[in-house]
Amino acid sequence: MLDGVTDDTDAFIAAGNAANNGCGYLFIPPVTTNNAIDGGLLISPVSVSWRRLTVFGINHGGYNSGVYSRTSRIKLKNASSGSLITLIGDGGTSVQNVRFQGLMLDGNKANQGAVTSHGIYLPTSTVGEDSFVEIDHCYIKDFVSDCVNSEFGRRATKIVDCKLWNSKNGWNCASSDGWLDKCDIGQMSEDGVQIKDWTVAITGNNIFSCRNGINLLFGQAALTNVIGNKIDRHQLSGIRAYGKNATIMGNVFHRNSESGTNAASHIQIGGEYVTVMGNTFKDGGGLGYLAAYDVSLDANITATVMGNATGGRGFSSTQGHIGRASNSRCVVSVGEYDQTPRAYVQATLDTATTTANTIAASTFRNEIIRRTGTPAGPVTDTTDTAANLVIDMGVPFSILNNSIGSAIRFKYINQTGQTITLAGGTGVAVVGTATVANNAWREFTLNINSATTCTLTNVGGGAL
Repeated sequence: MLDGVTDDTDAFIAAGNAANNGCGYLFIPPVTTNNAIDGGLLISPVSVSWRRLTVFGINHGGYNSGVYSRTSRIKLKNASSGSLITLIGDGGTSVQNVRFQGLMLDGNKANQGAVTSHGIYLPTSTVGEDSFVEIDHCYIKDFVSDCVNSEFGRRATKIVDCKLWNSKNGWNCASSDGWLDKCDIGQMSEDGVQIKDWTVAITGNNIFSCRNGINLLFGQAALTNVIGNKIDRHQLSGIRAYGKNATIMGNVFHRNSESGTNAASHIQIGGEYVTVMGNTFKDGGGLGYLAAYDVSLDANITATVMGNATGGRGFSSTQGHIGRASNSRCVVSVGEYDQTPRAYVQATLDTATTTANTIAASTFRNEIIRRTGTPAGPVTDTTDTAANLVIDMGVPFSILNNSIGSAIRFKYINQTGQTITLAGGTGVAVVGTATVANNAWREFTLNINSATTCTLTNVGGGAL
């Protein structure tokens, strides 16, 4: 009847079965509807075994506006027990090649009880074949549980250009080989996206106002690519990366940790071998919403963090760019994580005529150390002690945050007219070539091994 009052369950199932066995297309007519006036199909939870079917509708009003004029709407009946649409297996095979396009799926959460009720539900399949379920240009809202829930064995689910709104999780994904692209996801009581299986791509989405933006859980939540998203205003973390080998690249983070300053970090890493690169961490807009760190590593974790843009301590976070628990290791390069003003990019060190010098720990805050002066003979420059290096580049300047296994890289340029040998102070071991010819440079990494030991390693050099 499309009046939002009459039960259309039987008609919907019958039409879907006929289309599945016939032309492969089921059109849901649009109705005039907005937040105050209901219309469209009203159905009880349905479980179907469709294959090669497109269920499509029309949206003339725009899903982000207050009025949804001429919208193809499917609404869950009051006091329902179950999900709006469950795509079940049939005869030992899973549902395949089903597409939902241009629909509003309304969970009617205000009129449901404490039940498990998803928008589109793909339960576990033991068959393990690709499902190829695609959801695009749909507005899925107001479900007691998840807008979309895909369980283990349901591979190749794709959600594109959708709005997922006001439910428990936007996409609770325990299926592999999925793709979430160009969606608006917000107002979730738990997570915008929750991933429990591997090889999922999350690209170009706007994810905001949830508990966590993206939650990559333990176990099989591995090999996930999180690229080009805006991740904003979450109660805790923008991303919790607890699956292995995730790539987090080119995202914008803003005003996370809204449940309280220092409540969480923009990115919390608890999975091994996560790469964080080319992201932007914006300031809190003067509203006091500051994460503890931009990136924080749990104990015993190794991650690669490089090339990010950040407002720095007191702007995008309260304690600095990178925070590390015990025995974690962060691979960094070229001092991107210096949270001090960028005046600390280069230091010129003029020791006049002296040939034996101690280089103060504060000098190593810089990406480039340029040695000048007029010494009478070959020069030996000795670093400060390892203990002083760790302390100086830790808490005061948030470069290393006093963390074991962290590292920075710097260039040592010689313009003294003599050869310089870089020697290690107490607790500093020098590895590789330590001599720098006149009008030449060498690049070194400085790794923290403990609170009192560091390693200075030559990684290259050249002429000016």
